[in-house]
Amino acid sequence: MVPKKATNLIKPVAEELDISEEMLDDMVLFYYSNLRKTLSGLTALKIDIPGLGHFLIRQKRVEAGIAKINKSLESTDEGSFSSYHYKKLQEEKLKLLLSIKDKIDEFLTERKQFRDEQDKYYLEKQKSNS
Repeated sequence: MVPKKATNLIKPVAEELDISEEMLDDMVLFYYSNLRKTLSGLTALKIDIPGLGHFLIRQKRVEAGIAKINKSLESTDEGSFSSYHYKKLQEEKLKLLLSIKDKIDEFLTERKQFRDEQDKYYLEKQKSNS
């Protein structure tokens, strides 16, 4: 199977939908730029992409990234402008990773509470049936 380029698909799809090629091209670019921003921005725990599936952020990778950036920040010297710039970029990445780690932790505690409530409900139901 040979993948087709989006530029080869825009003209036939635009004719089929009866819209201009420029408008369809803008919509496709807008969709994929938002998709890239969502994937790289670490704003959501789960991202659903129609036709491709869903992508989940892995807790172990987030924790490994945090450890790696912390180690990098400890060894960074602020003697030059480029190292200062590098340190600022790393701090921004660390901030994003810490915020997504908080979201993961919150999700896991909510899921644990939900499961505990369900277990409690089913145990009570079994006791009442016995």
